Amino acid sequence: MTRVNKLCFQNKQQEKFSMKTFLTLTTLLGFFFLLEVKPLFAQDHKILMEQIMESYLKIGQSLSKGSTGEATQHAKAIVTATDQILKLQVGLPKEKRKEFNILVKRINSYAKRLVGKKDLEELRTEFDVLSHPVIGYLNTFGSDKKYFVYACEGDMNPWIQKNKEPQEDPYCDSPCGNIIKEIGGK
Repeated sequence: MTRVNKLCFQNKQQEKFSMKTFLTLTTLLGFFFLLEVKPLFAQDHKILMEQIMESYLKIGQSLSKGSTGEATQHAKAIVTATDQILKLQVGLPKEKRKEFNILVKRINSYAKRLVGKKDLEELRTEFDVLSHPVIGYLNTFGSDKKYFVYACEGDMNPWIQKNKEPQEDPYCDSPCGNIIKEIGGK
């Protein structure tokens, strides 16, 4: 082998080594980045779900008092938070991710139906529709906080409360209902 050929061969070997090293390091850095970022996404998801729950609870409390004033504001907050959650990478297994997306999209869609409504009975009807995927979400994915699922004996429309008492039936002006389930809490 001539001296020129040897130098060319050595340069190509160094380039291969450098390229392999670069690809290996890039892959490792990407892997470590994903390990660090997934918990951040999961944490953002939990924070946003708590915001959704707070808005949901405020709508229910308002309706239980026969008030419609803040329903649109809190429904818009739910829509905003669910839009943000759907953009996150929530680190769930594929089968759970599908169910997660369905429930969050339904919460989003049903919250939009509350926006702009002024009639108390219409709001109560739409709140009942919204309650089902919210309860489904909590049943499936849980919560760090404890919630109580209530249902009124007459119509069996469910709702969620943070507190055990007093009853805050969003579907009628007088308190009624029983706890049918406790969800969440550690």
